Amino acid sequence: EIPLRLVGSEMCIRDSYSGTYVTSYATYVLTYNKSTNSIHEKAIYSDSEVFEHDYVYSGSYNGITYFDLDSDEDKDSIMFAGPGLMYTYDGSVISRQ
Repeated sequence: EIPLRLVGSEMCIRDSYSGTYVTSYATYVLTYNKSTNSIHEKAIYSDSEVFEHDYVYSGSYNGITYFDLDSDEDKDSIMFAGPGLMYTYDGSVISRQ
């Protein structure tokens, strides 16, 4: 459970997920919503296909922070190795632009 009051480094970490992350196949624009502790993702792929999803904070494990897709169809995650460091689906880590 996320504490209602975040201070110091906790606040900096939680606020640092927003940004643009670029891979060879897609550009991900992430917007972090502090009040709901969620991330809105807009993924723009190289073939111009666009997908948008909302992810909610689900916890941290072994230094990885997880935001899960809230969907009946599947359960997918956005994972962060640290502030501004997002894991991609192929397991690599990309930095925020």
